[in-house]
Amino acid sequence: VFMSTLAAFARTAEGQMKRRRRASWFEELFGFDEDERGYEQTRASFTLTKDLFLECATSPHPCMYVGPFSTPSVAELRQRVASLPTTPVLVGQQLAFRHLADPSGIVPHFKDAANAGAVFLAASQFNALEMVGPSVTPREGVTCYQHDPTQGPKCALACPAGTVFRNYLSQDGQGQGDRQIDCLASVASVVGNGTGAYWRMQNGYSLPSSPQSISKLAQKFAEAPELIPA
Repeated sequence: VFMSTLAAFARTAEGQMKRRRRASWFEELFGFDEDERGYEQTRASFTLTKDLFLECATSPHPCMYVGPFSTPSVAELRQRVASLPTTPVLVGQQLAFRHLADPSGIVPHFKDAANAGAVFLAASQFNALEMVGPSVTPREGVTCYQHDPTQGPKCALACPAGTVFRNYLSQDGQGQGDRQIDCLASVASVVGNGTGAYWRMQNGYSLPSSPQSISKLAQKFAEAPELIPA
């Protein structure tokens, strides 16, 4: 009788704790707990339309714009700039740039109506995600971004549809659960890092292969300066 009563009490306490638990930003926005569903089931909950909208049937906002995503090389970016019209598109208007050094003070700028239409540029890992550390994988989801106070995760949370896309639907809908984006892959090819001679990539973090590996890479650039423009 005692054990039955204890078990019933435990179930009641667990239910009360679940009811008191505050829903994460992910659950509030998409209508389900990312951790409970796991990577594959969460990925299956989203669809990207041909117009680049993210659809989620359980969300109170079932259609959110993602926009285009690409990882162009520096050479490709230079080609794009060279192909732009010489006449400014916005006649009479100028671009203004501002460096926001405070690592956690970006949110008020998002909310400022004067910044409507502004572009916020923040650093991310080389897999275009915001892993809080090299031991955290994309399979652990994006809900955890809320616990990181730095600018990158804050920017990612301000654009949740794009964040979900990069984690779950990039790379032709396969996401990054098994194979991650590596924005240093072309650089690795040029400098001969195929065997991890200089760095190894771990969940978006470029980590030195040894205490001397980055010094060796710097020496290689000094001996072959033609590699730098490449």
